Amino acid sequence: MGCWLSLTDGPVWEGVMRLRALINVMAFSSVALQGSTVLSATSETEAAKLQPPFAVASDTAGTSVAIDGDLMVVGVPHNDMLGVDAGAVAIYQWNGYDWNYQGMAVSPSPVDNEYFGAAVAINDNVVAIGAPGNSDLASNAGAVYVYAWDELGFELNTTLYDGAPGADHSFGSSLSMSDAYLVAGAPY
Repeated sequence: MGCWLSLTDGPVWEGVMRLRALINVMAFSSVALQGSTVLSATSETEAAKLQPPFAVASDTAGTSVAIDGDLMVVGVPHNDMLGVDAGAVAIYQWNGYDWNYQGMAVSPSPVDNEYFGAAVAINDNVVAIGAPGNSDLASNAGAVYVYAWDELGFELNTTLYDGAPGADHSFGSSLSMSDAYLVAGAPY
């Protein structure tokens, strides 16, 4: 169990260190890196655990995590608050010694099995949230919601869809963001 931390010094990435779970009792289901801080979502008890106040164990909080500066977003794609597996995302802010819960985002039109929060990315207070079960254009075609975050909360900027949407494409299953670029995966 564990994950690999890779570093680059130019165009070549190298696997340089294997990160292991505490006493090898937990699996890394999602990881994020900010500077020298490694954030991991795990399935068992850990030294410090962030549990969104609205989530229960079956919500799979931490399926996706992302961190940028003092902000962290945590996907909770199986949250049932607004529909079965409609999903949600929690945001935390670092205050210098602890991560404080700041609020949550939900789909602007939540439906069952949307899996909002299955993937998350953050860059400079812009948060991208994948909802691979979104069926606005076709059954499970997927969508990516792009929000702005400030101390007042989330504000939806836009919704992105696959350029060639099709049933079960699951657009938004994975996300990565850097500067002005957002990449969204559609594995099917």
